[in-house]
Amino acid sequence: MKSMPIAESRSRRVAVACLFTGLLAACVAQDVDPSARRSTASLPVEASIRTAIHERIAAAMERQRIPGLQCAMSVDGRIVFDEGFGFADLENEVATTKDTRFRTASIAKPMTAVAVMQLVEAGRIDLDQDVRNYVQGFPEKRWKVTPRALLGHLGGVRHYLLPGESNGTQHYANLTASLACFAKDPLIVKPGERYVYTTYGYTLLGCTIESAAKAPYDRVLQEAIWSRAGMKATCVDDETRLLPQRARGYCVDGDEVRPAALHDTSMKVPGGGLRSTAGDIVRFGIALLEDRLVSPATRATMWTEQTTRDGKKTGYGLGFGLVDKGALRVVQHSGGQAGTASFLRIVPARSSVVAIMTNREGASLGLLASDLEQILVDSRKR
Repeated sequence: MKSMPIAESRSRRVAVACLFTGLLAACVAQDVDPSARRSTASLPVEASIRTAIHERIAAAMERQRIPGLQCAMSVDGRIVFDEGFGFADLENEVATTKDTRFRTASIAKPMTAVAVMQLVEAGRIDLDQDVRNYVQGFPEKRWKVTPRALLGHLGGVRHYLLPGESNGTQHYANLTASLACFAKDPLIVKPGERYVYTTYGYTLLGCTIESAAKAPYDRVLQEAIWSRAGMKATCVDDETRLLPQRARGYCVDGDEVRPAALHDTSMKVPGGGLRSTAGDIVRFGIALLEDRLVSPATRATMWTEQTTRDGKKTGYGLGFGLVDKGALRVVQHSGGQAGTASFLRIVPARSSVVAIMTNREGASLGLLASDLEQILVDSRKR
């Protein structure tokens, strides 16, 4: 194949960069809709608060070159903001709306954790039993691995180690098949001795769910979580099927915005293979706060920081990251993979939930989520 002349290659990169810059300029221009084509749904927030939210989002999108972003927020069980900004597809100028489906990446983990704990409440899973009692396809290891340890990333199961592994393209027909990615590998540490973040550990939990519930993972989540919480847009991220409102993923390479690498997330569905909207993720948080998914006691267990055998705190509960801001406990989870970055922030004491979804790989969203929540908190003090 004839190679592209250097001048032509550069001109194409410049053209794409100019396209993105031009679209983004429309997002941040004053007196212009900050999404260029924002969802027009009526939202129950004051105009001044809405403007402050728009400005903060537009600034973050410009600074991080985020093509498309979706944000939803709730207070006291009520969604008060739910909008899309920018573009779900840059090349075809398809606007992001509140219905655009983004990859959740690791925000799948809290949902998987809730499904596990529902089965614990039903007496079908024992958190401290060997996971092999539920997943016979997982080979015997040097030490016992338990669901509790896996939920807290203390089970010793490895994360990504091989080149290109995190962006795999092989399609797996089901969760059991995807165990082949890691099941034969030895544990990298004795369970409980060290916090080792692992997406593969959540694949093992997904298989545990299927065994205990005697039903496929996606059906369990549909009936036990998504339907109960009113999450109508959430589904498995299946690249082999047509999916309405699917966002296209991008990454930033130097000054160039380009399509993200191809990635089939069937290798890790329970830990990072779902599609959803910011609105649905907020509905998930609301359902947790309102005790519609698990009991208050179970929720408290999930939101209790785990420790290693020698007493070191991990900053993680059972499926959720935990941060203490003075006397304020923040429950959260970030997500990042090919073509996406996402963030869920729950502040129980304020009964607030913020979710942000983007189609920009590597975007940093934690500070933005905190700032947006603070805008809402401050508005309530007026």
